[in-house]
Order: sequence, then C-alpha cells, then structure tokens
Amino acid sequence: MNTEPIDEYYDTVINAYLASDDAGALDEALARFVAPVNAAFMESADPEDAVESILWAAWTALVGAAEASVDAAQTRLVELVTRISGQEVPARADGRRECRVWGLRVYADLPVFGAQMREEWDVTWAGMSGPDAWANLNAFAARLTLADVDFSLYALWTLRDYLEEEQAASSADLAVVAQWFTICGSLLASLSASEYAIPEWGGAARVGPLGAQQGITEGGFSPQRWEFWRSRLEAYAKEPDAGAAQAALAALSRAASL
Repeated sequence: MNTEPIDEYYDTVINAYLASDDAGALDEALARFVAPVNAAFMESADPEDAVESILWAAWTALVGAAEASVDAAQTRLVELVTRISGQEVPARADGRRECRVWGLRVYADLPVFGAQMREEWDVTWAGMSGPDAWANLNAFAARLTLADVDFSLYALWTLRDYLEEEQAASSADLAVVAQWFTICGSLLASLSASEYAIPEWGGAARVGPLGAQQGITEGGFSPQRWEFWRSRLEAYAKEPDAGAAQAALAALSRAASL
C-alpha cells in the first residue's frame, strides 16, 4: 500500500481542524478521521493490515500536531482523541467480524495510538525533535491522562529521569516536570495516595537510584515517592535560576492540597 496519499490526507484533516473556529469542526474532523478506516475494513481483503496502515498515518499526523501545539490546540486534539475512542466498533454486516488491530477494538481501545506515542516519545526524548517538541509531548500526554486516556506511566518516566536520577536536572528538564504537575497534578496526587501500581513491564515503573537510596522500593505511584519528588523540587528551588523548579513545586503543592 502506498501510504503517501493517506499521510497527506490526515495531515490535512488535523491541520484543518486546528485552523477552524467553526462550531462543527470537531464533528467534521471526526467524520473525516474515521472514514478511511471504515472503508478499509469493509472493502479490503486483508482488513486488519489495511486498517493498521491507515491508523499509523492518522496517529502520526495527530501526534505530530500535538508536538507543535500548546494549550488550547492540544486540548482540542485531546477532545478529538476521546471522541474517536467513543465511536462504535465497525463490524461486517453479518456481525461475525468486528474491526480489530492487534486484538484491540477499533476505535474503543485506540489501537496503534499507544505504539505511535511510544515511538515518538523515544525519538523526542533522545533530543531528535528539539526541546519544545519534548515539552509539548509531555504536556499532551498529561492532558490525555487527565481525560482518562491513561499515560500515567509516561509521567513516571519523566519524573524518574529528572527527579530520581543522579544527574542534575536542567531548568528545561524541570519545566517539563512542571507540565505534569500543572496539567494533571491532582490526578497524580490521587494516584500516589492510592498507591496506584502500574504493571512493571520489565521495570518500566521502577524507582530511580536516588529514590531507591531513600528506601523507596516499589515502582508505580506511592505517598513516599510523591514526597520524594517534593523534596527534590524543594532542593532545586533553592538554587540559582530556580524559576522552573519553583513553578513545578508550586504546582505539586497545589495538587496535594486539593
């Protein structure tokens, strides 16, 4: 399958949606997003492969737009993701086959979206897309998590990298930390209070070395880990050029008091 036309199609769909102030823009974007997927499922001899290819193009366009967007534009993209996830799962007329990719239901389980987010996360974390893209991608993941599209594991990755590792975090790093506490800090505080355990998946939610030195042994969220993050931000907030650390600490403190 030649994916170039479908790549261009989804770039156009997402860009037109973000550029429009029309009250019906969300409904139009939703309809245009799902149309190629539904057609491929109904018409292709190998529907799973065809739908997977289209979803890669679709989510690549959406995540790419999120990396280049902030605030209201990202909120609109999150709205589109949640509307997509609420669509009825396409099914063949005989009812014996519904649309799935990798065993996940289209659209309810958002197949390929998580994989695309992880792929882009790794590239952006490595610095290949620039600091603005990295900050924006973290903000997008935080907004998705607040909207019940769970990327809380990504919060742990960022907080571990910048608050639990021995290498000192920069102001830019702490500004990324601040995104999580500002956007969905109250949710992270709740997850910590309830000791929300994320499946380890090879240690994905593990504690960093500085946290481990303080006796925190369990991965996932916990009150002990939350208080460790607070202590690290308090230390950073006392240093010169501490604006980002102070912003992150203030957001964490507001979240904990709600």
